[in-house]
Amino acid sequence: MVARTAGFLLVVFGLAHAVSAQTVVIDTLRATQPWGARTAYTFPSVRVLKDEAVTERINRSLMTEFLGVDPRTADKDPLHELWGDNAPSGMARISEFSWNCSRTTPGVLTIELSGEYCAAYCEGFLKHYLYDLHTGMSLTPEAVFTSSGLVAVNDSLSRSWQRSISDRIQILEDSLRIRDLTAPTVEALNDAIQMYRICFESRPKEAPYIEDMLLLADGLRFVIARCSAHVDRELDELGAISIDLPKHRLDSYVQPTARAAFGW
Repeated sequence: MVARTAGFLLVVFGLAHAVSAQTVVIDTLRATQPWGARTAYTFPSVRVLKDEAVTERINRSLMTEFLGVDPRTADKDPLHELWGDNAPSGMARISEFSWNCSRTTPGVLTIELSGEYCAAYCEGFLKHYLYDLHTGMSLTPEAVFTSSGLVAVNDSLSRSWQRSISDRIQILEDSLRIRDLTAPTVEALNDAIQMYRICFESRPKEAPYIEDMLLLADGLRFVIARCSAHVDRELDELGAISIDLPKHRLDSYVQPTARAAFGW
């Protein structure tokens, strides 16, 4: 059973020359894992006052994108996906979970979800979901940019990511020239070089692995997924790579609806 408690207000008043801003209330859904540690979970539920269509669209999108369940068609409570079925290991699918909501601009709601996801291994995660408060649409890169603009942005991100990986490989190769390295150190350096080379060569050059996007005060931050799998994580000092692109480089690529939401 899921309980709902009244939440906090995210209020921004409309400014001159801007679309009037809605009042947003963030309620809290509460549910308890019915097996194992019986962990108590909470999950955000958005209410855009006087706009039921936008409210429904945001909540449905968030549950579908993060939990993988459409609340319209689910045969059980979507929050069940936070802990999953009672696996033999007794480990919940998401063992730790927290969230935060912020009004990034008058037209954009940002929902931050973080915690630890467990499958074969447990991995920490941090994910942001951006929503247009005038339409309820999820502001993914595909929704934010025109088709030609997305190509240009992807190209810029790919080139920046490639430079970072190439620079890292060069640093590791230079390190191999240091005298008196121990055998384990040489092995670790060679393993890291091989990991980055495979990553560099295997990823499509025209489609960077964007795992997160954040709206900044004057631009967007893109997070490109790390190269390493869990087993070789210690070799990957770069990890996920953040790339900031300023508004002046992006403005001509942005869809009119997204530009209005961003306040650009």
